[in-house]
Amino acid sequence: MNTKLNFLNGLKRQQYNHWLLVLLFALFLLLRLFSSTPYFLIQPGDDARFLVLAQNFPNHLIYNHQFYLVHPPIFPWVIALFSFFIEDYLAGILVSLISASISFFLIYLIFNKVTSNEFVTFTVLFFYSLSSAFINLSTTISKESFALMITLFCIYYYLLFVESGNRNLGLISAVFGCVSAFTTDHTLLLLPALAVTAFFFSK
Repeated sequence: MNTKLNFLNGLKRQQYNHWLLVLLFALFLLLRLFSSTPYFLIQPGDDARFLVLAQNFPNHLIYNHQFYLVHPPIFPWVIALFSFFIEDYLAGILVSLISASISFFLIYLIFNKVTSNEFVTFTVLFFYSLSSAFINLSTTISKESFALMITLFCIYYYLLFVESGNRNLGLISAVFGCVSAFTTDHTLLLLPALAVTAFFFSK
């Protein structure tokens, strides 16, 4: 009898968490799709540079057809691929929004691995959804949302690798790490993150 009650309570808890996750994601999307922002769609800074680099795909060229070293090429290349279907500036915004949305669920998965405290997990998602900085980054042509997604993928698969010892998972993590290196110079921050993960979660 107690086993049956525990099972039913656990099932109700899972359903509650499921609907809470759905509501938080709905809030996440509403704030990004319908909130006003002081940001312009296209700025004279990195936004315009990324669009020019995407137009020059697959060559990473700008400024009189010179190779551009300031920003790695992956993010403009992804914009270029999306540009086959929609206007380039909309493609850039869509890449940022999709990346931020995937990051939402990756944060959920990572914190479910790191802690069994559901309150902590949903609190992090709540503040991520309400963050004005992340709202701006996910609705403009900025590589930060895409870079965050790749970094979270790398950490998540590395965490699975450390827990299970499955080398295939470690290889997937390494691939995302390489993609991150060709997306942003913030990849250097991955090294201490992976070291801490290995320290706390290795068997």
